[in-house]
Amino acid sequence: MPDYGGFTRSLTFEKKCPNGLKEDNGRPSRPPHLDVLVEEDNRILAIESKFIEPISSKNQKFSPKYEAPFRGSSEHSPDAEPGWARLYEAVLAMKKLSKDKQRFQRLDAAQLIKHYLGLHVTYRGKPVTLVYLFWEPTNASELEPYHRHSAEVWWRW
Repeated sequence: MPDYGGFTRSLTFEKKCPNGLKEDNGRPSRPPHLDVLVEEDNRILAIESKFIEPISSKNQKFSPKYEAPFRGSSEHSPDAEPGWARLYEAVLAMKKLSKDKQRFQRLDAAQLIKHYLGLHVTYRGKPVTLVYLFWEPTNASELEPYHRHSAEVWWRW
């Protein structure tokens, strides 16, 4: 990771990042909350952190409003960066598979995609780094949920 020292502004916990989406009633969609955010004039560092969450299975889902930013619409081309659009498609493709064959069972990939969209819309034009920070016990490789989580984190998308 590049050098991220030298931030002069304070960090913010539970930073809301509006994603630009609307609910059916026209109101803004609930924004994702980033655990930690450090903002500078020329860069953004966001952190999503996990403690024991990888122990439980994740229900990966998106409402239809997420389709336009990642797939485009009749009026607009997709807005998301290609790597994030591929991850979105991978999560959508999982709906067709049985639970035991799904690519993401311990990593909440849908949540990371939602965080990305909030950061992408809120800080358009600024370089943004989203860090996924997680804890593992010392024997994580011996525990199936953590072994699985690690494999999912390092999936190349």
